[in-house]
Amino acid sequence: MKTDLEIFVEEEALKQRNTAVPVKASFIERLFVRRINPQKLRPNPEDEFCFPDIGPNMGIISSYVSRFVDNKKKALPLMDEPLYVQKIRPSGYMILNGHHRWMAALRLSVRSVPISIVNGVYEGDIKKILEASTHEKRATIDLDEVIFAPDGSDTVEKRRGIPLFGLQKKRLSLGVPALIQNLRLRGYDIWVYSANFFSVDDIRRFFAHYAVSVDGIVTGLKGKSVKKSGAARKMEELFKNKYSRTLHIDREMVLSTNTGSGDFREEAVQAPAQNWSSAVIDAIDRIERDEK
Repeated sequence: MKTDLEIFVEEEALKQRNTAVPVKASFIERLFVRRINPQKLRPNPEDEFCFPDIGPNMGIISSYVSRFVDNKKKALPLMDEPLYVQKIRPSGYMILNGHHRWMAALRLSVRSVPISIVNGVYEGDIKKILEASTHEKRATIDLDEVIFAPDGSDTVEKRRGIPLFGLQKKRLSLGVPALIQNLRLRGYDIWVYSANFFSVDDIRRFFAHYAVSVDGIVTGLKGKSVKKSGAARKMEELFKNKYSRTLHIDREMVLSTNTGSGDFREEAVQAPAQNWSSAVIDAIDRIERDEK
């Protein structure tokens, strides 16, 4: 038998699935963390929190309730970080990350919670990118682990201009522009991914400061999801139908996968940071030479 909480989440998710339309938030809207009544936030029907066979975890909610009560007693901020949301029409904001914290706040009748608004990637955007592309191959690169240089690293690209947005502390790893240019000359579309909830607009501006452009940007990926959402499955299908081969580039490896057969080939990348991009290009040379 369903609990009142499960019924509430199911009904709210159904409303959003049938009526919510993503809206692009302006730069000013995304610039600052703001506070909002949690009753004005809506659950994301594509999140595990709203899946009937997974649903909200009462243990996690109870843990947050206890933490929030304790924080209030100690005069500490309710949350360590804001809830990440996207702007939607007609009901305001849909939660991207932080459903259990949101539910805990509702249980405590909290008047306001911090939110950070981001512009995500949408199915329609991906379709337009794929339809405009004339390539049959793509290269995927992790923003967090590969594109962004580690904090304190001195092997970074020289930045053009002064970035004036939320990613100003990030730096581009040395050799990434040369690698992306090399991949373009080989006929690859460039897709970058992040587990963090960055706005796609901000990522494009970040690259622009280094005179670099990429084809697709996907953020907010959950690496250990128990079950893929319908949106994630649709995205995978779009890529499968478009690209015959995917080249995934990591810090220590290049992996080439044939979409149709599932066959793959790995090449290790072993080089100091200042020579990393050259080592990656050499690994790609070996893969493509053998595939011919």
